[in-house]
Amino acid sequence: MTLGIDDVAAFLLERGLVDRRDIVRGDLQIVDASRRNRNLRVVRRQAPSYFLKQPDPGEPETHGTLTAEARYYELCETDPRVKPIRAFLPRRVAFVADRALLVLELVDGATPLREHYVSLGAGKFPVEIGALLGRALATLHRTFRDPVLRDDPRLQFLPESRPWVLRAHKPIPEMLERLSAANCQMLKILQEAEGIGRSLDELGKDWRVETLQHSDLRADNLLLVTSGAAPRLYIVDWELVQRGDPAWDVGAMLQDLLLFWIQSMPISAQSSPEQMLAEAKFPLSTIIPAFRGLWDTYRRETDLGGRDAAMFLWRAVRASAARMVQSAYEHCRQATALSDHAVLMLQVAANILADPATASLHLFGIPPTWILPHARRA
Repeated sequence: MTLGIDDVAAFLLERGLVDRRDIVRGDLQIVDASRRNRNLRVVRRQAPSYFLKQPDPGEPETHGTLTAEARYYELCETDPRVKPIRAFLPRRVAFVADRALLVLELVDGATPLREHYVSLGAGKFPVEIGALLGRALATLHRTFRDPVLRDDPRLQFLPESRPWVLRAHKPIPEMLERLSAANCQMLKILQEAEGIGRSLDELGKDWRVETLQHSDLRADNLLLVTSGAAPRLYIVDWELVQRGDPAWDVGAMLQDLLLFWIQSMPISAQSSPEQMLAEAKFPLSTIIPAFRGLWDTYRRETDLGGRDAAMFLWRAVRASAARMVQSAYEHCRQATALSDHAVLMLQVAANILADPATASLHLFGIPPTWILPHARRA
């Protein structure tokens, strides 16, 4: 049974998570926050608030992914070896296994990162976000790089699968069942653009299983609290956590920051490329310091150096392009035709895959050390 807005108060009362006085004094606001799941926000002014995640009856696979997320939270809360990760996780309050209903405590004063970007206004970007992201990802990947912890029996349920987008140009029947007209157009482009397909194949061959990865990093899944002495970052939505390649998580965030620039460009048939760049609400120059902060902090806190750092950056830059292809696909999931922004995203992804060194330097502002003499000698 899926909880609705009218059922939540009774559910929380039954489990002692709210008090009847909360209801009497009107200190209980319930809001539908559904996305992929049937989510509900329960807000209280004078006590902890909650976020309820439950499967959508029309998406049966979400029962398994929510169970995976709950088990991951449980491990992080109970195993002292992963204590550093708790600093950027919300608290798990309850989990009803037979219904895959997960209750998390809402982070007080938190704002979704994308919403925070927008609130700053045109031409401004929170450059400190890069370092916060780099530190959080380094903590996750460094902690679970320990093979004893990564292979803990309590995590044996986690998959090790490559991202589906690496096979997007060779779709399986299940993928074809849900294609929109715009998705069909995009698949045709991927199959006809030989360079993109070949690059996706190469990325699949380079895939490594080295640690745990979040697998769905994007600004919507990051919460920022700015009310304290220093900003704090929280990572949420761990449904797709798995064993995998840490470069995919880093690449996903490089892509997401870059996507913010792309989506801020006004696109029209009358606009030249120079006009689109000049009129971007968030110019690339304002975001490049965040790219650098992300990479420099991640590299420092994972002790990456020399050839290892160069090869990791090579994989992360190329992974950012694959993640851009995925974003374009998701962008037009319900559309009848490819949007101008989706076409631009595909073009940017193709450019990155064709010349990762140029993309690393001119898009992300990060010197591509894999082509420098000292990197070849390392």
